[in-house]
Amino acid sequence: INNALYIFYYRATAIFIERFGTPAELADFRVAFVVMISALYVPKAVIWASSPRIALHHEQMDNAKFRNLLRQSADMNLYISAIITVGGLLYGETLIGFVFGAKYAHLGALWYVFDVAIGIFFVQQFCVDLLNNLKRERHVVNTFAVGVIVLTILNLIMIPHYGALGAAWARLVAGLVMVPMNLYALVKLVGGESLHGIRLWRFVAVNAMAAAIGFALLRVNFWLSLSAFLIAYGALSY
Repeated sequence: INNALYIFYYRATAIFIERFGTPAELADFRVAFVVMISALYVPKAVIWASSPRIALHHEQMDNAKFRNLLRQSADMNLYISAIITVGGLLYGETLIGFVFGAKYAHLGALWYVFDVAIGIFFVQQFCVDLLNNLKRERHVVNTFAVGVIVLTILNLIMIPHYGALGAAWARLVAGLVMVPMNLYALVKLVGGESLHGIRLWRFVAVNAMAAAIGFALLRVNFWLSLSAFLIAYGALSY
């Protein structure tokens, strides 16, 4: 059931756009969707590497090791999601134009909504994979069912009026509904404590400063700006 809902959740929107939108909107959506799916494979390495060990510590009731490794994994996932999301806001459209052609370099609001959705789904994906390994499959199925209902209703309402942009907003809202449900389940497993070992205000400050440096250099040179952003992000994080 989980896999069926997963497939429907990620694939059905294109069918709705094909039915209610235009071929150009469908092409734009598919490009943004391919970028999102590609980006979501990056943090998979983190959870695939750590979740079996996290599940083992939980099964053995070794709470100290369980919480420590869970927090390290959650922090790593958060960093990866943030650098890709913030970097996507600054450089995503231009990089998409390099890869897919100039006609896709101006996705505008569609890309920005999708980019934020990518960040949300980094967290969603982390929660889902971990909860499945911790034998909370029923919770994952229930959450996906809610997400599918929200996504379907919003697609039917928004795509006829706003096209691909409406579909992007529908996906973003569905993610905002599902992520708190899954985070709540994980927080319960760690006894109500924080999932993160880093200080979140420092994390926000790192992202803000790196983004400011990258944005300030964008008018000078794109590649200089991208390089400075990546270097600043790493240095400030360290």
